[in-house]
Amino acid sequence: MSGDTFMNWLKGQKKRDDPVGDLARDVLQDSRTRRFTTYLQLRRYLDSRGVHNCVSEACRRANDEYQHSKRGD
Repeated sequence: MSGDTFMNWLKGQKKRDDPVGDLARDVLQDSRTRRFTTYLQLRRYLDSRGVHNCVSEACRRANDEYQHSKRGD
């Protein structure tokens, strides 16, 4: 599914039992993120909300995994 956006990919991770899954579930519950499609949009939003460092790290990790999945490695 290399055509998926970062946010669609992230929402698909909601059943994971790790920080990326926690982030996915949080994103699904936050109506303000529904229009987002990119990592940068989500990251700017999280930064503006002053989230804890562990949330920022989960977002970076999710983006790394997403980029890896797009390359098909």
